[in-house]
Amino acid sequence: MQHEDYGPIEFPVYEYRHNGIIHCDGETSYVEKFLQPEDFILPFGGWLASTDVVTGKAYLGVWGRRNAQRFRRLLRDKGAVLTIVREEQPGRWPLCAQTYPAAYHEHRLARKISPRQSP
Repeated sequence: MQHEDYGPIEFPVYEYRHNGIIHCDGETSYVEKFLQPEDFILPFGGWLASTDVVTGKAYLGVWGRRNAQRFRRLLRDKGAVLTIVREEQPGRWPLCAQTYPAAYHEHRLARKISPRQSP
């Protein structure tokens, strides 16, 4: 995302544990400028919507360490400039999750069996 006068706008992406599972998310208003819901299906197998009961802000992201890395990489590949905040988010509560296990596992299997192309 670019601001006409200032260039790329940097936004925070949060990585934290909730019930022992790594979650990575950003404010929904920022994330949706770069990713659409269908962008979460193949690389991640789903998405997680959360809210912060302290600030009232909505967040969109993924769960799992590898998915967190993929999430940040995909945002950067689409032009996002990120600041990673690795600290507990005590006010963050998951609202809903959407998973697509069949599509995700088909995608992973197809990547494993497809021949690698040389550059």
